[in-house]
Amino acid sequence: LQDDGKEHFYLNLSLDTAGHRAFITDGKQPEVLVIDIRDGKVLEKIAAPESLAVLFNPTRNEAYVTHRKAGEVSVIDGKTYKVVKTFKTPTHPNSLTLSADGKTLYVSVKQESTRQKEATQPDDVIRIAL
Repeated sequence: LQDDGKEHFYLNLSLDTAGHRAFITDGKQPEVLVIDIRDGKVLEKIAAPESLAVLFNPTRNEAYVTHRKAGEVSVIDGKTYKVVKTFKTPTHPNSLTLSADGKTLYVSVKQESTRQKEATQPDDVIRIAL
């Protein structure tokens, strides 16, 4: 996708089929890519912390992105490609899903855990009214 000499780790993508776009997360660089799915050209590089999950919401023309290390979820405006809101999460936001009406975002949140020290609390799901 990019030949910029930097290390990239493209993790997840979410399609905007009507707009012919894909929002792509990068676990190694502080950006979210938006590409045109018709020709593969990069439309925008959105400044954001290293990212994990992404979900496009056609109802609101927004993309939601989890930033596991930063403990945040970003809301990206699908027209301006700007981060318009950031939600802090208790620990590590992981995956995303939307309610059927596109008005509520659900975020799974993983607890701190390593091979040496297991999590002491269960994972959780938080609900964000959009």
